[in-house]
Amino acid sequence: MKFMIDKHQFDTALSKISSIPDKRAKGDAFTGYILIEARGSSVTITANNLRMGKKATLTADYLLEEGSAFVEWNRFSNIFKSFKKDMIEISTDKDFLSVKQNKSVSKLKLGDVSQSYEFPILTNKFRSFNFDLEVLKDSISKIITVIDAEAPRVDSQGALIHIKGNTMKMVGTDLKRLAVVEKQLSVSVKTEDNIEVILHKNSLIEMSKLFSTEKIQMHFNAEMIIVEGEDLVFYAKFINAKFPNYERLIPSDNLLYQVPISTEKLNEVISIVSSAGNELKVTITNETFGLKTYDNDITESNGEIDLNIVEDGGYLPDNVQIVFGASAKYIFDFLQIASKNFLWCFREHGNLPSMLIDKDFKVIIMPLALKD
Repeated sequence: MKFMIDKHQFDTALSKISSIPDKRAKGDAFTGYILIEARGSSVTITANNLRMGKKATLTADYLLEEGSAFVEWNRFSNIFKSFKKDMIEISTDKDFLSVKQNKSVSKLKLGDVSQSYEFPILTNKFRSFNFDLEVLKDSISKIITVIDAEAPRVDSQGALIHIKGNTMKMVGTDLKRLAVVEKQLSVSVKTEDNIEVILHKNSLIEMSKLFSTEKIQMHFNAEMIIVEGEDLVFYAKFINAKFPNYERLIPSDNLLYQVPISTEKLNEVISIVSSAGNELKVTITNETFGLKTYDNDITESNGEIDLNIVEDGGYLPDNVQIVFGASAKYIFDFLQIASKNFLWCFREHGNLPSMLIDKDFKVIIMPLALKD
């Protein structure tokens, strides 16, 4: 293998796959290696780990000899970044890969390419459709804080992606709260293609920062998803588990009490009150929304905002007071995503689960035990 390419161009491709190699891999573990291949006029850089992989494609300025090189990521990246931004030559000779610029040369011993993990190939077993990238990124950003990548239950370490017809739901839970985003797709999926898969949190994070193009193509089979952009391909394996039945937790009938709240006002108050503790006592009347800490005996903080429930289109009778315990972190996570105003909804008053609604985004939070 031998080709010449602009270092900045190659750097850009390396940055796209750099999050995949395992920097702590020992010995000849393939997860700590990358595969560089030169074919025709194209150069591809592939990285895999046990959960996902990426393949970046770029055009060589001069491709003199086809071939491939399987090299350790840590050593290669350290060597490569030491060269200046200019034309660079990459080649293989017997058991070594060489990086050359002018009269400077660095060499790295090749790994055993037979130990590499073969990048998935699309077959007719995959179901494919075009997808709006912004819809995907927006959905991931809304549910990602709810997911615990280290949760003891493997089915809660990722998000459910449920696609049926022209509707996509993305659902995440840490078993103390449940987040659901519902989006309308520009292209309908066939009725028989009712897709329900679970992607790990780390895979979702990678997907959210992958592409810059507006449209991407997604492919599903029973084991994985493959996402294609113009010069980058990403795949991720699904979590082999059944996601909890989230639909039974979402009220199907009208919620009895609906309290419209200003995101800005609540964010201001909760930032102050939560500085004294995470566990909050929330008290809602027809006129006020109050917060008070109760999880320690050393500090105490409280605050409230005025409400105009009837004028803002909500409903809470004058004789009803809602009191419940809530985590400041859970409320704060929602506020970072919510738009100008949102609804806090209750099926009945008492220290019970409640639901925060902002357009296509819903979060059900479990109450904390109130202390006397």
